[in-house]
Amino acid sequence: MQFSALTWRLAAVMFTHRSDAAAMFPADEGDALRRLRDQERVVRPVLELHRVQKIHSLGAGLLIEFRDAQDAAECVIDLQQRTHEQVVREEDR
Repeated sequence: MQFSALTWRLAAVMFTHRSDAAAMFPADEGDALRRLRDQERVVRPVLELHRVQKIHSLGAGLLIEFRDAQDAAECVIDLQQRTHEQVVREEDR
């Protein structure tokens, strides 16, 4: 292998997962799927705002690649704020 042929780049990677995912499905699969769809509606627009490179969906989690650490950090803050708002809405139901 010739190292001169390789292209190197730096990327920031984030993994997200719902901490309640394991408990959601046995209790009520329909409700769990609804919550995951609700989460998707919250998360996807935020990711689009923060220049996400790649997204891999892993059940109740996401593996996300960003161009740089600043995009990743700003996205994490935004995601946590919006996710918190979603949890509060779910608790009010």
